[in-house]
Amino acid sequence: IAAQIDKGSMAYNLATPTTRNQITGTSAIFLMLSLTLMFICISITGIVVAEIVQPGELDISTFLLVTAGAYLLQFAISGIVFFASCVFNFSSKSLMIGAGLSVFFFAINLLVNMSSDLEFLKVVSLFELFDASAIIAGEEFLLQWVALFGIGTLLYIGGILFFKRKDLPL
Repeated sequence: IAAQIDKGSMAYNLATPTTRNQITGTSAIFLMLSLTLMFICISITGIVVAEIVQPGELDISTFLLVTAGAYLLQFAISGIVFFASCVFNFSSKSLMIGAGLSVFFFAINLLVNMSSDLEFLKVVSLFELFDASAIIAGEEFLLQWVALFGIGTLLYIGGILFFKRKDLPL
């Protein structure tokens, strides 16, 4: 969204009978479908390669659960990036915030995993909601998945609503 404003193509899009909701909704759906297709490809490739390299060794249901959890984490991160793109008029600022927050969460997660003294930072990282070890161990993870889905959904909806009311420098 921000790149279209940055390049000036948003003015052309809005000059047509297409509404702001249709533009942002289409962009959101495309991003979500692209992410879904990517994770479907990852799942199929992982299962096929595992069956070729080590036939019968992969617990496919656990692998699919871990992949679904990773998908939900990426869904929430894509929601952050989409929201930032709807808020800022310049792609540089939207990338700085959207990608910057994602990298910040990742860095916090790395720090927490490196030192037990930094455990208090767990609450800051979005990555803490995806616990592959808990999924593999058969522990409870549904609440974290609901949180990741909720965060992503709210950010996508929030981005669409924000852009609808936004004053554009066209």
